[in-house]
Amino acid sequence: MTFEQKLVAGLEEIKGIVFECNECKSRIVISPDSVDAPPLHCPRNHHWDWNLIDDYDKTSSPFVSFLLGLKKIRDKARERSAGFKIFLEFNRPEHVSYQSQDPKNSN
Repeated sequence: MTFEQKLVAGLEEIKGIVFECNECKSRIVISPDSVDAPPLHCPRNHHWDWNLIDDYDKTSSPFVSFLLGLKKIRDKARERSAGFKIFLEFNRPEHVSYQSQDPKNSN
C-alpha cells in the first residue's frame, strides 16, 4: 500500500517568493504583498532573463494569466534557461494529523 502526503495551501498563505540563482545558489526573498518588479539579477549580479516566452499573450484576467503563466514558467524552469529557480515560502503548519485510509483500520 502506498501513502501519499500533500500540502494544500491558499495563495493568501504564501509568505515569500524565493528566487534562487542557478549559477551561485544565492537567494532573494520577496513578500507577495510588496512585489512591484521582479529582480533582474542575483545578489552576486548574475543576470536573470524574464523575457523567455515569445508567444506569451497577457490576458485581461489575472486568474487566467496566472494559470497559463504557471504552465509556461514550469516548462522554462525545466530548461533552466532563465538563470534562476522560483520557490514559494509558507509557514510550517502548526498541527498536522494523519489518518489511516486503510478500510481495515476503520474501528
